[in-house]
Formats: sequence, structure tokens, C-alpha cells
Amino acid sequence: FEPTTALSVLLFVVLAFLSSVYSREERTVNTSLKLVAASTAILFLYQLVRLFGPTDFLGFNTFSGAYGNLLGKWNDVAIVAGLVVLTAFISLKGATKKTLLRSAPFIVVALFILKVAAFTLVWWVLAIFVLGVIVNDSVQGKKITFFSKKSWNLYRTVGSVFVVGILLYIFVNAQSVRLNSQGNLLRPNVYKIVQMLPNYFGGVPTEVRPGVATSLTILTKEMKAHPVFGAGPNRFVESWVKNRPLDLGKTPYWATDFNFAIGYFPTLFVTTGILGTLALIYLLFNIVASVFKNVLSKKSTSRTTAITLGAAYLLVFTVLYVPATALLVYFFFAVGYLFSQGGAMNIVIAKKKSSTYLFLAAILLSAIFFISIAQVLTKEYLAARYYVQSAVAVSSDKNIDSADALLKKSIALRPHDVYYRGYAELSALKAQVIASQASAEGQTISDEARAAAFEEINVAKKYADMAVASNPKNYTNYQFAGSIYQID
Repeated sequence: FEPTTALSVLLFVVLAFLSSVYSREERTVNTSLKLVAASTAILFLYQLVRLFGPTDFLGFNTFSGAYGNLLGKWNDVAIVAGLVVLTAFISLKGATKKTLLRSAPFIVVALFILKVAAFTLVWWVLAIFVLGVIVNDSVQGKKITFFSKKSWNLYRTVGSVFVVGILLYIFVNAQSVRLNSQGNLLRPNVYKIVQMLPNYFGGVPTEVRPGVATSLTILTKEMKAHPVFGAGPNRFVESWVKNRPLDLGKTPYWATDFNFAIGYFPTLFVTTGILGTLALIYLLFNIVASVFKNVLSKKSTSRTTAITLGAAYLLVFTVLYVPATALLVYFFFAVGYLFSQGGAMNIVIAKKKSSTYLFLAAILLSAIFFISIAQVLTKEYLAARYYVQSAVAVSSDKNIDSADALLKKSIALRPHDVYYRGYAELSALKAQVIASQASAEGQTISDEARAAAFEEINVAKKYADMAVASNPKNYTNYQFAGSIYQID
């Protein structure tokens, strides 16, 4: 289920293709936009409840703290908020007072979340895109209505003030966190004012990821080692362990394993080699070309511009960040819309028997493909669910037998090194329980108990070795196997 697996990338591409077909009719596009607006409203409403409500309210025993959310990382919520602000600003071109009143709550909540999140990258991208909208409309000389009047100057003024405000906020925010030579804040009063809102909710969660230079270093070294196909899908962490900079040893993150580079597409560059990189660059080139074509077209409507720039906005974050899977789904769905507008994905079926037979054959093959994918995903989901349930059974319910049965189901559905390690760890825990029970009674461990404990240790060794054999490139498996053998 990671976004950089071969299956995930394939499904994203299929999604873009289906979206290009789905987006041909205006009615279906409007339906999609309403669904996106509804899901965003649910996300914002839930997050407001989490921020202002009781600590564990609507946590579902999964989300902890005020920043626990339905997307994943707190920065992902900030990206959605920035997207709402951008599309709302574009939609204001033809807005009436009634439309503005409807969208005002969205805009206010989005700006509030942006301030609480304090994700500076969103502010930079938002300022650049809003400025680009103003410049493009000014150059094209489009007539823009604002509050049902021809008032381009008012619209431009609102946008300009917004951009200047963002840049001023970025500058002040950067100054507020500057430190002196002793490591203290240079401007503590400014810090209190600027960071008052984030600190009220507990501060901004720390998120660490490789930078541009580090990602390029990993990419260069991996290209030399495996130039054609790269490290392999979803294997960035292995490239990281082998090729991470030596200077990292001087930092607190010397033992941290990163699953992604600085962004989603840079990660794919590392894991797919030259062939994959060329294919991805070709895809990105077509996306950028479609964006410029739609935006620069004098026939483009506010809706077309909003979706197009929304796709471009998300594209920036796929390069400079690794968005949540839900945002990647949004992105590829929007990419399909771009291609449908540009005519790049038109399908023409002639009224001939041969074409009809070919079309039916394509439908049959597609059905087989999607049924196969559904089967694989179902197995993956159930295996992961049983694995999580087994962890809960041990940690919360103290039910080792139940955890044993659940882990066996996971392994039967999906022989994976993670599940092998889980069962090995459970077997080692069984051995410790047998030994601790005998010690608690103040007796010497009987031969039967000793034999049972060593039998569980042998099972743990067996499954630890199976984890290594399942994925010999994952160094974690070797570390884990070593820890199991130390039990003797």
C-alpha cells in the first residue's frame, strides 16, 4: 500500500486514464468537484473538532493529539488547505456575493489551518501561483467580474495584497525563529506573537526528510550502481542505507532510515533507474505542457483554470514532498482531466465489426485485469489487518494465542518479511512468558518448561531466517535475526 510500489504506480496511471475518459462530460466533472468539496468539508470539520474538542474525541483509538487527522501527516492537511485557498481565489473571478458567502467558511477555515500548520512550503507555492494568476489574466486582458461588476482592478488588488501578505508573513516567521550564538531566540516577543496559534495547540509536529542535495547524492550513487532499473520499486530505504552521506553521522539522524527522498517523483527516480526516470520525465513534461496550454488558452473558464492550476499545485508537492495517498489520487485524477481537455487521450471506435470485436476483447481483458488487482489488494488488506489485530491482541488484550492465529492468517495470505518477523517476535515472547512464569513461582525451570521455551526460540529463529530469505536486501531482517539468535 506504499505509494512507490509497482502496483500503486500502476493504479495511479490507470486512474489517470479512466479520469480522462470520465472527464469528457461536463456533468460528470461537476459531480466530481462536488464530491471533492464534500470530502474537504468533512476533513476540515473533523479537524476543527479534533483541535478544539477533547483530546481523545473521535480518535478511534488511532489518532493521538490535536493534529491527528484523516489524511496522515499534518502537513498534508496544510496542502489541502492551500489548494482550497488557491481554487477559491481563482473562482472569485466570476463570483457573486452569494457565491462568496458560500465559499467564505471554506476560505476562513483553510487560512486558519494554514496558520496553525505553519508549513512554509505551502505559503511559498500559494504566493507564486496567485501571482501567476494575476499576471496571466493581466497579460491576456481578460474581462473579470467581481461581485457581479467588471472590476478587474479590485480583483487584482485583492490578489496583490494577499501575495504581499504571504511574503511578509514568511519573512516575519523566518525572523521569529532565528537564534543567537548562545542558541537563544533573537526576538522572543516576535516569536510569541507569530507562533502563538501553533503553540496554543501544542506546537508544530516535527517532520524530517532528506533535502535536495542529499536526494541528488542518493540518486547519483544509485544510478551508478543500478543504472537501468534502479534499486527496485519501494526500495528507497535500501539505497538510503547504502549511499547516505557520511556527514549524516554527525547529526541526530545518523541511524534514521528514510523511505522516501525529498519528494514523490525523486523517490521514483531512485527506485526505477534510467528507464523509469525517462518515462516519468516524459509524463511530467506532458503534464506541464497541458497546464500551460489550458491556462494560456483564451477560451479557458474559471473552472478549467482552477482544476488545471490545482493539478499544477499538487505537481509541485509531488516533486518537493511526498503527499498522502489521498492527495496523489487527487493529483492523478486531475492529470486525467488535463489530458482529456488537451485531447491527448481521445478514443475513437469505428463502426466496424473488427473494431467492435477488438473493443469487446479490450473490455474482457480489462475485467480480468481489475479482478486480478482486486484479488491482490484484498489479500494485502486482509493480511495487513490481521497483522495489526495481532499486535493489538498482544499489547492490549494480552492474548498471545489469538495473536498467533492472526499472524498465521497474515502469512498464509501474504508471505512477507514483515509478517515473518512478527511471528518470530511472537515466538520469542512465548519463550519469555514460559521462563517468567516459572521464575515467578520461585521454582527452578522444569525440563518440560525449558524444552518448551527452547522450542519457541527455534521457531523464532526459523521465521527470522524466513524473513531474511524472503527479502535478503532488507538489512532490518538481518538485524532482527541477530537479535533472535542472541536469546540463546
